[in-house]
Parts: sequence; C-alpha cells; structure tokens
Amino acid sequence: MKKKLLLIPIFALLLTACNETKQEEIKSSNNDAEASSQEVISSNKEKQPDFNVVFDTSDDYQGMFDTQTETQKGYMRDEYTNIDQYGRGSSENSKPNKMDIHFSITQCDVELTGLKIDLYELKDDERVDTITYLVDKDTTTISLNNLKVDTYYDWTVTAISGDKSVVSEANRFHTVDGTVRFIDIDGLSNVRDCGGWTGLDGKRIKQGLLYRGEEFNKQNNGRAGSSASDYHYDPSKADANNPYGQKITEKGIDTVINELKIKTEVDIRGYETFDWENRINYSPAECGGLVGELPDGRKDPDQGVIGIIDDVNYVICPVHTNRDKLYYDSYGREACKNFFSMLADEENHLPMYFHCAQGKDRTGFLATLFQALLGVSKEDILRDYLLSNLGKTGSVSISKITSNYNYVDYFLEGKEVSTQSGVKYQAQGETIAERAYNYLLSCGLTETQLDTIRDIFLA
Repeated sequence: MKKKLLLIPIFALLLTACNETKQEEIKSSNNDAEASSQEVISSNKEKQPDFNVVFDTSDDYQGMFDTQTETQKGYMRDEYTNIDQYGRGSSENSKPNKMDIHFSITQCDVELTGLKIDLYELKDDERVDTITYLVDKDTTTISLNNLKVDTYYDWTVTAISGDKSVVSEANRFHTVDGTVRFIDIDGLSNVRDCGGWTGLDGKRIKQGLLYRGEEFNKQNNGRAGSSASDYHYDPSKADANNPYGQKITEKGIDTVINELKIKTEVDIRGYETFDWENRINYSPAECGGLVGELPDGRKDPDQGVIGIIDDVNYVICPVHTNRDKLYYDSYGREACKNFFSMLADEENHLPMYFHCAQGKDRTGFLATLFQALLGVSKEDILRDYLLSNLGKTGSVSISKITSNYNYVDYFLEGKEVSTQSGVKYQAQGETIAERAYNYLLSCGLTETQLDTIRDIFLA
C-alpha cells in the first residue's frame, strides 16, 4: 500500500509535466504556423504586380533554335578539306542565324513608358548571365543574335510604367549544338567564338571568353608616307567621316560592349613598325594611326587615340607577317608570351577579341596555338582555320596551310622543320597539347600560367 501511495503522486507529477510539455509544443506549433502564414501573406504581398497587364508571348521554335545557316552546317558536316564548296573568301557566309521573338501587351490598365526584354543564359537551370534590351512600348519583335550553341536560355518581357514594372512568365529554348558559334558584329566579317571545340579529356572550350575576327579599323589609314620614317599618323590624309578608318559601326560597338561584353581588344598588327630594340610601337601605320598600351604596360610616346572603343582596353601585341618567323625567333616568342599572359589573366582581360587585318593568317596562327594548348584535334584546328573562307576576307586553301606554314608541321604533326636559313627545329612532346605546352614554356610562360589557361577555358 505504501508503494501505491508513493507511486501515485509521482505518476501524477509526470502526467502533469507531460501535459504542460504538450501544451507548450502545441502553442509553439501554433506560433510557427501563424508565423508561416504571415510569411506567406507577406510573400504574396511582395509578388503582387504593380499594375494589371496581360502578356502574349509566342514560341515559334518549339523550344529549339539552330544558330547556323545551311551553308555553315553543310561545311561542318563535310570533310574539312572541302571548304571551297562552301566559301572562297568573297561572299558573306560568316554571320549566324538570328532568332526573332514575338510578344505583345493585350491588356493593360496603365499607360506604358517602355518595354524591357531580358535574355538569360542558363547553366543547370540557374541563370548565369543576362543581356538586356530596352525597346519602345509598341515594339512587338526583336532579334536575338550571337546565341551560344548547345545552350539553354530563358527570356522575359517587362512592361514598364514610370517607376513601376511587371514581368512576364519566362519562355525557354535550347540552341542546337553545332560546335562553332559564329558571331555578327556589324561592319565586320569573319568573326567567331574560339569556344565550342572539344579539347583535353573530352572537355569543351568555354564560349564567350575569346573571340577572333578582322580589324575594327582599316589598316594603313591616314599614314603620312610609305617609308619607315613616315609611320606617324597624319589626320589630313584620313577619311573625314571615319578619321581612323573605322570599320565597326555604332551598332557593332554596342554588340561588343553590351552583348559580348568584351574587355580587351588585342591588335596583333603593326609588326613592321614596332621598335623591337626599345619595345615601343611608334604609331603603327598598319594599325591606322592608333596608339595604345603595350603588353608591358608602357604607353606609346606619341599622342593619339587609344583604340576605337573607349570602354574597351586596347593592347598592341604585334605578330610577324612572315609565316616563317611566326613562332621560332625571339620576337615571335615574345608575341606569344604576351598574348597568352593575357589569356591567363581572366579578371583584367577576358572576354577578349584579337585580330590582325582580316582575322585569317596571323590570327589563325594564335588560334591554332590556343587550340593546340587545349588539346583540340588536328582536323578540328584546320577546319576552324579554313572557316575564314566563309567571310569576305579572301580564300585560303588546305594545301597552302600544310605546305607553306611550318608551324602546322611543328605543332600538329610533331615533324622536324627547317627555316629559310636552314635552321632546324623539333617540337618536344608526343601530343599536340604537349608540344604547344612545351613551346609556350620556352617562350617564357610559366606552368602556373598555362595550367590557369586550361582551367579557365576548359568546361
């Protein structure tokens, strides 16, 4: 009996404690539910549109879009040696397809002041980059240009009324994988992204970091004379409307800045006017009178324009026009060192656009070396080189490349080559990527820089 008298009070106390605990849990649960409800109400309030508007957006592409033209696709599917069947450097076949998107406002209870179209690049369903187009309130169609290949995009329309706005639901599409991303910069030809090709370990070179093409301004524009002492810019001999021989249009400049978001223009023209002993480029005639910052950070002593586009850093990195000296002499190696040093500096120089006059031969050499370093195959490297025939830049044949350019044998084949003076060179390495890596080490680049380039560019 004593045991029962002893246990009953203890059990009662435990029961009371459990009831109190339960009540606290219920109270806490109710508080959480109330807080959650308040969050939902608050969230719903935040999501309330600024005004009532009904959007009509259409998908004409059933979720897929091909950026390449039939001519471009034909060559990409054919043997790379058959370039003459698709382009001989005289017709413009280097521009991509544009994607027209359509939209309209069917109902709206306020007066609109404009529209904003946002194009979002997606990676793993996350928006990683945005391009914005501001248009008039009555606009119903815009063209999306220079889309990356094999990439998912969202696009939305924002109706704007003063400081208020409402965003439409997103439309999603996917671009076809065609390897090459052709680029349209108004006023220029033969422009493309260096990304898209498959490199080391089956990894693809990232798009949107490095572009190749022709000059922004005409070479030899406004030069004072033809002798080496007359290489200073003479405004009286330049075109009045385009004083520096500008090729790129204002629309093209907008593409460079707002669409491609290029930070650096690397001008590899001007070798003949470069003072190699003092490392100074004296108002190069080939660069149309432009002066700019040299790779070592020094400025040209002459006063003049620093590039065509004010918001883009302009760097002169002259490369030989003599094919036999592109890679093996000290000046050729210096140019390679300067160029690849910039590629290793993503924060300050990328995205980057590099060019000679037509974006074909000197540009083709640096593109070849870049792709070789990243492990692109010989066939793909030569195919990319020959793609310049799709632009209006004159033709280049596969026989000319393989028979006249020693660096093809040196890097791509690993053969012993001889210069015009009879000096023999043999690349070190079993693969294209190893030979390019070892060559660039010999130019003065470090393993850290070269490994950084591979890390930056290989997806």
